Amino acid sequence: MNINNPEQFTVGVYVSKWDDDFGSGSDIPSQIRIIENFCELKNLNIVDYYIDNNSDSKIDLMDRAAIKRLVNDIESEKINLVVVKDLDSLSTDFKMVKKIIQVILSKVKNRFISVENEIMIGSNSVKEINDKLKSKIRRRRYRMGGRLKPNVILKKIYSAPHSDNVICRPPFGYLLKSDSKNEFIIDRPAADIVVEIFAKIIEGYSYQKIANNFNERGVLTVSQYAEKMGRNPRKVSNQWNTSTIYQIATNEIYLGHLIKSNFGRPTYKSKNQKKTEKIVYYNAHEPIIDEQTFKMAQNITHGRTKSNTQKVINTRRAPFGYDTDANNNNKFVIDPEAAAVVRTIFNRIIQGYFYYQIADEFNSNGVLTISQYEDKKGKKQRKISTKWNTSTIYKLVRNEVYLGHIVKIQKIVDEVDGSVKKEKIIIRNTHEPIISEDVFKLVQKIIRNKHSTNASDTDSEKSEE
Repeated sequence: MNINNPEQFTVGVYVSKWDDDFGSGSDIPSQIRIIENFCELKNLNIVDYYIDNNSDSKIDLMDRAAIKRLVNDIESEKINLVVVKDLDSLSTDFKMVKKIIQVILSKVKNRFISVENEIMIGSNSVKEINDKLKSKIRRRRYRMGGRLKPNVILKKIYSAPHSDNVICRPPFGYLLKSDSKNEFIIDRPAADIVVEIFAKIIEGYSYQKIANNFNERGVLTVSQYAEKMGRNPRKVSNQWNTSTIYQIATNEIYLGHLIKSNFGRPTYKSKNQKKTEKIVYYNAHEPIIDEQTFKMAQNITHGRTKSNTQKVINTRRAPFGYDTDANNNNKFVIDPEAAAVVRTIFNRIIQGYFYYQIADEFNSNGVLTISQYEDKKGKKQRKISTKWNTSTIYKLVRNEVYLGHIVKIQKIVDEVDGSVKKEKIIIRNTHEPIISEDVFKLVQKIIRNKHSTNASDTDSEKSEE
């Protein structure tokens, strides 16, 4: 759930004491902890809490004191974002939920979030609310106590507070704390392997190459290490494989969160178990991997999963000035002849040359264009250009790849209004730089100054006319 510009929201937290018709429920302190964890992760500022302690279901939702105060604060613009743990916190009646959400979204800038249902709504139209709820809410009629109950919301558990009754086996990289059944501490030798896996993914290694590297070095597999530590694995594997690497690389537990999946059967006759719920206990233990590194690895992993030939960070084709490393297709090494041309372009900018002057100099001196040079080296080209131009010079001097970084532009779609924003992902120090940081910054400053000068000259000419 992406929230753009979280600083513009003032959050009102609504919690209520309830016990649903399935015999489960949620106490108020647990709801508050879940919402506070969510707001902390999303950098949202909580302004006020609206606590409904009244468990009498006969009182209409709109007549409850907490809801009345919430509505008044929305009208006075004290809050513009209402966050609930789940939709059952409002009501188990689907129609009543739609009604209160429409009241909450009475103003254009207002938003509504249900954490466990993973819903964010930003419009007060009935169609928008229906469309958002349809994908997350399943309504059905079920029989209980001889009565038919329509429009009941079946929630999907998304997160929960860490509690003492959670018992699970520590994953690779962690040990179970001696005096606790549910707290993990870092197992440094295994954690170092986890860190190395993430580092190699970011460097461009495939899962197979990582597995081969570990097997060649004799690194203990997960089951071998567990056996060494005195545990009893069901099966001891002697070789690292791509499946194990993938499971480690995509596991949120290394961010410090405890992930638990509940299993259930579609009907009592079915023997097939399926995952029905995902529970996340935020900040349950010390993280091994920071969030930025994890996201970067997921971007690369997602690209490989989507297509084996199309990667999120495409480093297959080396940019002008570099060659692909013979031992690693995703690593660049400097091509001295092309790198000399790149350095010349940066030096000419510092000397005061314009793009067209650099292009004219290269054309008159017979310097091979990028496509001509690549063709000469045996790389296939869609089109071969015979002349240097200003566009090529501009793109080259703006490219941070010459600082030793890999740059990827990722598109992010806002869940509320559907707008698309671009985010720049930079993987730093992946190869040897051709241009120093100081030279690159100086050239960017010169370019900005030239652009601002040209703009001011154009404005003065228009005013004279």
